[in-house]
Amino acid sequence: LLMTVEVTNAGSERAELHVLPTAWFRNTWSWDEANADNPELVGDGEGRVTLTHPFVGDMELLAAAGPDGAMPATLFCENETNVARLFGAAPATPYPKDGINDHVVSGAATVNPDMRGTKCSFWYKLGLDGGSSARLRIRLRPTGELADPLGPSFDA
Repeated sequence: LLMTVEVTNAGSERAELHVLPTAWFRNTWSWDEANADNPELVGDGEGRVTLTHPFVGDMELLAAAGPDGAMPATLFCENETNVARLFGAAPATPYPKDGINDHVVSGAATVNPDMRGTKCSFWYKLGLDGGSSARLRIRLRPTGELADPLGPSFDA
């Protein structure tokens, strides 16, 4: 699966745009506590996340560098409802599904420093002049295919 994200600064002045392509597993594990085969996303180097799923198997999610050559940060949390925020209940996890947003917007410690979870985002920070655009590349594929997955094979 290939994804190109095109971002345009619609303003007239230079601005920093934050782009967060996100992947997550649908939360079906909460429905059946006896099911121990939970999927997982794990950071595996810059711009690389390995996915393990009991039915789909092993995959990898890859992000290319931004237009300035900088790799995006990879942020992880759980695809679990923030019951503390919604209902005032004891949190099920310190990294609930809105953890990536809370981290980006206010710097909250709500992303997993162990680089694992059931939801993740590549955090690109793009400095773009007014009216200019940038393209970002993301690829989801079975583990270990193609030597240069974000290079010429992406365009082909």
